[in-house]
Amino acid sequence: MHRIPAAIIMYLLMLYTRCVCDSEPPNHNDPMWDFIVVGGGVAGCVVADILSASGRKTLLLESGPPGHATHGGKDVPASFAPYEAAYKRNLTIFDVPGEYHSIAWKMPQYNQPSTPWAYQANVLGGGGVINGALTMVPPSTDFDALASFNWSYSDIEPHFKQILSYMQAVNVPSANGLRYLEAPSEVLRRAFSFLNMTSMPLNEIPEKRHNTYNYPPVTAVEGQRVSTCLRFLPHEEARPNFKLITDAVVTRVVLGNAPGRADAVSFTRTATNTSELATLSPSGRAVLTAGALNTPRLLMLSGIGPEEELLKLKAAGLAPPEDGWVFSEGVGAGLSDHVYLRMKFALRGFKNYNYASIPNSSVHQYMQSLSGPLAQYGPVLAGYLASPYSGGVSDMEVFMEASDECVAEHCRSDTFDVFLMLLSPNSNTSLTLNIVNQSVQVAPRNWADLYLQHPRDRHVLRWGIERMVTAMLGTYGDDLELIEPPAATAVEYDLLLNSHNDSHMEGNHWAQTCALGICADPQTLQVQGTENVHVADASLMPYQLSSHPMLTVAAMARKAAQEILTSSGIAACESNPQCHAEGMRGQCCPSFDAVMLSCCAMA
Repeated sequence: MHRIPAAIIMYLLMLYTRCVCDSEPPNHNDPMWDFIVVGGGVAGCVVADILSASGRKTLLLESGPPGHATHGGKDVPASFAPYEAAYKRNLTIFDVPGEYHSIAWKMPQYNQPSTPWAYQANVLGGGGVINGALTMVPPSTDFDALASFNWSYSDIEPHFKQILSYMQAVNVPSANGLRYLEAPSEVLRRAFSFLNMTSMPLNEIPEKRHNTYNYPPVTAVEGQRVSTCLRFLPHEEARPNFKLITDAVVTRVVLGNAPGRADAVSFTRTATNTSELATLSPSGRAVLTAGALNTPRLLMLSGIGPEEELLKLKAAGLAPPEDGWVFSEGVGAGLSDHVYLRMKFALRGFKNYNYASIPNSSVHQYMQSLSGPLAQYGPVLAGYLASPYSGGVSDMEVFMEASDECVAEHCRSDTFDVFLMLLSPNSNTSLTLNIVNQSVQVAPRNWADLYLQHPRDRHVLRWGIERMVTAMLGTYGDDLELIEPPAATAVEYDLLLNSHNDSHMEGNHWAQTCALGICADPQTLQVQGTENVHVADASLMPYQLSSHPMLTVAAMARKAAQEILTSSGIAACESNPQCHAEGMRGQCCPSFDAVMLSCCAMA
């Protein structure tokens, strides 16, 4: 068996573990669970790995079906069928980077029904299998306000490194090492050069990302999407203390007689519409990783949340017994999102790539060699601007996609979109429950407060519109046609800013709904007022970070899982069956899939 060098073992143990291990392995035939993780998305798969690697019985419940073919996903693009016999790729839409254009907002079966106004993935892998896979390290300063909670950048940096070591963030996703769709990259690159921006790898020095541009790092290996679930989801065959159930819609965490103590998790199997109860062991814990929208919703349905929301459920006859309620005003107390704004241009001689009508040649190329446009995620180039309101740090991302995705008869091949994303917005609101025909949905309490309510947010985005129109016109002159905005005037800039209704500004980067120090204890991750109900997803972020969130969510989930183990009296280096089976008590050994180290008690 391969031995990990002692120096590495001691370093990782120093960072992550306090080894207080049981003398005997857990009984895997016990019907009770030590950990029940709710939600198999970007955070949930990481959390399930860390908790189950402790050797404790861990159940992961995911409301959607499998996504990746490796996990049993079945949604194969129809265009792939003619080539499957020859190449035997066995890939689903969730494995192919270029297919992400066909999922979000276009395939309602993969959207959470509790959030019809947003696109929240209802599939194993969560947002990590439907997004553009941008994998950005945030500036360390984003965590300065969390230092008193022991969640500073130095506290979480080891977890960023660990996630990145398994996720393979690259800026050339195609298997043959070539870049595709370079025409739109060149269009935006020239505009950035007009603004005297410089090219620099975007994760090299995040604190100095402003006024730089480059190809965005994405998670892909050999032309195929990589997600946290693909990398971290445990295999039941190798880890007998772990179980995954997909198509299992959790209805609530069941609180028992002890105040704030969860006894079980109730869920419904989609295929049979039958309800089941997963029971926690006497020392068991429920960990919610259902996302920043669904986690607070499930807490409220469980009787944990603001009194106003629980009374709303009671009036509809949907609340749990009132004597078990836990009034926790921090649940859903915040809600924020990155703000997107789209500009449209046309350029003489430019030809876009329309993902809404993928040519057979691209499909054949991808199936044959896992290369070509389908190996490419949407954003082809990204740059970072620092507005006059920023204090010298990046407060706006600009990126361009190759596709206009036009499906109407008036489609043009010379058009393209440039997107502005407002980083670290100040505007926010809170969550509230909406009950529609006995279906409990969650929504922003006040849409008007969520986007561009804060004057600074409006000033920055308005500045960004003018800045990029100026750059495009200065670069391309009469060869450029303005479509949105239709003219380079202050009036049209203001109209563009004001004409976007809220649903067109969604970044779907939700955060702040069970924030550290407000809703969840920073050390134990327990929801305030509860004994064994924890949160370990994007809900924990107390504000928006100035980068795409996927990597940060995964790193925070990893740290949260280890904090949960420590606060539970179970160290991350808990004894596990593999150690015992190999007679390795008394020394450290790799866990089942070598994602983390696990050590066994001294004999």
